Amino acid sequence: MPLRLFKPQEYIQESSGILVRNREGVPLHIQALEQDILRTTFQPDGHWRLDRTWMIVGKKGEAPREGRKRDDLSAFRCPPVQYLDEKNKIKISTNELQVTLQKNPFWVKIENKEGKLLALDDAYRYETRKESLRVESLASKKENYYGLGEKSGSLNKTGRRFVFHNRDALGYNARSSDPLYKHFPFLLCWQPGLQVAFGILYDNLAQTEMGLNPAFGQGAGLRTYQVENGDLDAYFILGPSIPQVVEKLVRLTGLPVLPPRYTLGYLASSMGYTEGDDAEQRVEEFREKCAEHEIPCDLFHLSSGYCKAEDGKRTVFHWNRKRFPDPKQAIEKFHDAGMQISANIKPCLLTSHPKYGEVRSIGAFIRRKDDAEPLVSPFWGGRGSFIDFTNPKGWEWWQEQAGKELLDQGIDSLWNDNNEFDLPGKNAEADGFGKPISADLFSPLQTLLMTRASYEVQKKHKPKERPFTITRAGCPGIQRYAQTWTGDNTSSWNTLRYNLPMGLGLGLSGMPNYGHDVGGFFGKKPSAELFLRWVQHGIFMPRFCIHSWRLDRSANEPWMFPEMLPLVREAIYLRYRLLPYLYSLFHEASQTGHPIQRPLMYEFPEDPRAWDESFSFMLGANLLVSNVLRKGEKVHPVYLPAGSAWYDLWTGELVEGGQTISVEVSLETIPLFARAGGMIPTGNVRMPIHSDEDDFRQMACFPEKKGCSQFMLYEDDGISLDHQKGKYSLIHLQMESDEKTIRVKGEFSHHGYPLSYKKIDVVVPGEEKRKLVAEGLCRIAK
Repeated sequence: MPLRLFKPQEYIQESSGILVRNREGVPLHIQALEQDILRTTFQPDGHWRLDRTWMIVGKKGEAPREGRKRDDLSAFRCPPVQYLDEKNKIKISTNELQVTLQKNPFWVKIENKEGKLLALDDAYRYETRKESLRVESLASKKENYYGLGEKSGSLNKTGRRFVFHNRDALGYNARSSDPLYKHFPFLLCWQPGLQVAFGILYDNLAQTEMGLNPAFGQGAGLRTYQVENGDLDAYFILGPSIPQVVEKLVRLTGLPVLPPRYTLGYLASSMGYTEGDDAEQRVEEFREKCAEHEIPCDLFHLSSGYCKAEDGKRTVFHWNRKRFPDPKQAIEKFHDAGMQISANIKPCLLTSHPKYGEVRSIGAFIRRKDDAEPLVSPFWGGRGSFIDFTNPKGWEWWQEQAGKELLDQGIDSLWNDNNEFDLPGKNAEADGFGKPISADLFSPLQTLLMTRASYEVQKKHKPKERPFTITRAGCPGIQRYAQTWTGDNTSSWNTLRYNLPMGLGLGLSGMPNYGHDVGGFFGKKPSAELFLRWVQHGIFMPRFCIHSWRLDRSANEPWMFPEMLPLVREAIYLRYRLLPYLYSLFHEASQTGHPIQRPLMYEFPEDPRAWDESFSFMLGANLLVSNVLRKGEKVHPVYLPAGSAWYDLWTGELVEGGQTISVEVSLETIPLFARAGGMIPTGNVRMPIHSDEDDFRQMACFPEKKGCSQFMLYEDDGISLDHQKGKYSLIHLQMESDEKTIRVKGEFSHHGYPLSYKKIDVVVPGEEKRKLVAEGLCRIAK
């Protein structure tokens, strides 16, 4: 049956918006939450199908575990709007936005304060019995679409259709597969002609489809949003700049958490290490080889083989004592080597799990609708039931097991895996904190709450330290608790290339802390060249983790190709030297939501060449990374955006922007360019990060011909929560340059943490003519 078209009959003026109803009383509500944020709600049943939200935070930046009431707008100012009722049109206006509703035929238009068209919703369609609804908007040919979280393909998503549904996607194609692991229904639109950006966040956890002006077929010429259940609850966010859209998005969904500093180092993992009875020996060999080859490693992922029962089934929280006879002792050996341990956990108990009956008896599983018995479905070679994290009994049981079986044994952090909760939507329901929720509305919610439960139990276990949590699946809100990665990718050049824009989309969607399995998780062993290029690329990701799974239990490891080991080691050392810069970017992300890894269009939206650039990126605002991502490449093209001059980081040569240059490359080459005016603080390589005193800082300066620039260097102890009490230091670094002099100054913007170094050594690569002056905390390097 085709969806019904919404035709209004009644228009009701409100102080901050307008309420519209059709003949059946179905309400469409448009309200100004702020001068630059509008909310549109559409409830085909006349009331909320799910009356709570877990995406949108309250005044203190958090959502209650049981969810916030959708009608609770206490976190917003809800400014009064100007209201004008004409013959066939109604206009409501804030200081920044104008909304026009045409009565017949009905459509909704959004313009900026200058009257420039931003969006035009042409039709609202719904079907109450099938519970689906659809919004059709006329698409401008001048719009470019970004964001959408973790999606395949190029950076600019214009012309494609996407499904949002958490799904285990083992061995996916990074260029074309859809859906993937995460549900991020957030669209960032850039209108170059107006130099205006806006975002639309759809607060709905049901399976969703978006069409972004596809060239052919249904939806051509339209931007469409269709969801299988729930209601329309859409937040329209005016930038007008791209960074401002991201800033406002994370104010809605929550600021990213600042992780411990050690998580910026090399994170090691391979599923094969723990799959056999020689697991303890395999991980011992890994530690020995790190020492032998002088490879720093700060965290080791303990894959699920540690809880693999004798019948081959995974039994979460239940140690295999043949493989690890004494878990505490095994973990202490990692700690003695300076490595933290993160244990893999899964939200499903197989029916053969020794504690399945216990959890069933307390009613803590996701249940069948018809008889309230646990829903049993296929999972990892068996059949099992998922913990219900909307049930306080499930939440408490989970945290009790994580504390007793893992954290009390010495495990440092929790790695949430296989947590897509991809369950049949019509035959399953969750407790919903006393108000049952059907499965087609709760899958991303279960993922979010599992991640939160893991985060909070770690905080409870070590109340003075920052928790570190990892999750594979997710939705807007996971950035409040966790780091993520793009799942079980494939070892191929195609994956190396297209994982990059996939991650950039996450960063534009409010999730800055992500990475990709370096070397590829699934498939054939990478070639020596592919592995090296992947490491050289991976060191610039927020999460740098080498990971893999192969049936022969072989692993992606830094020393897997002896002929490449010196270059792999050199790349990893570069990562460690960049940690002061990276950590400052993590702090910036925790305060603003700004991506750590940024598409060129984020920093250079006025440059048309930047709008579609998918395979180069900015690390922060100052460093352009254009890695070699093609097999056998000898000459590598690099586009340097207009609006800046660029320094070759290795030669110091200054090149004007707005052009593509050709760089001759060998296996040793990592093409890096510093933005004129940029400052990049660095440190020494320490193995691991907290192995000795961090007593050296150097800052590479790349001056403009004439100009001023600045950078905020962030320092704290890297592990505790004391930064929340003001025990951190922010050093304001300033550079002024003209044709004769380069003047660099460092001074405290906030001084709450004692530095382990006395001065910051200043170097200006390639600069010989101008006089260099250092002041305050800066000094000229000898």
